[in-house]
Amino acid sequence: ALGHEKYFRMIRDFFNDITIPVLANDGEVYQYVGDEVLVSWPNTPENKIKSLKFIRNTYFLLERLAKRYKRRYNHSPKFKAGIHAGEVTAGLVGLIKRELIYSGDIMNTTARIRSMCNDLNESFLLSEDFMVDFHTPHGYQIDKIGSIELKGRQEPVKVFALKLEA
Repeated sequence: ALGHEKYFRMIRDFFNDITIPVLANDGEVYQYVGDEVLVSWPNTPENKIKSLKFIRNTYFLLERLAKRYKRRYNHSPKFKAGIHAGEVTAGLVGLIKRELIYSGDIMNTTARIRSMCNDLNESFLLSEDFMVDFHTPHGYQIDKIGSIELKGRQEPVKVFALKLEA
């Protein structure tokens, strides 16, 4: 076990390290939640490609930094991602502490898709909604997994596994 302080430093390093892939692909960090980061893009075909490039850039960056993480923390972080598309409502809330929040079913669905990565033994999962108006670019393999039940959803969601080709 890393212990609280060492674990915090590793998460902080991870968030700092992925800043360049976020910026390079025009992503916007919406929120840090524990050891997760929520990154968003406006829902356009071009930004769907950028979100996949972010995944690729981050994956290979973490591979390059694995030795540094092992040296510092005796552990090298891996990441998983759930990718979904749709509309959100955004706005400021709070009187004492103002905060921008995104609201909508898409937030819960994306989190639930990401949580299915372990159950499905996949690192990156895409929703059927993400696949609308989208063609798989060179260097990526996307395979249909099928419909899965997600907690809090009436209808099953069709998901796809994303693989990165070297």
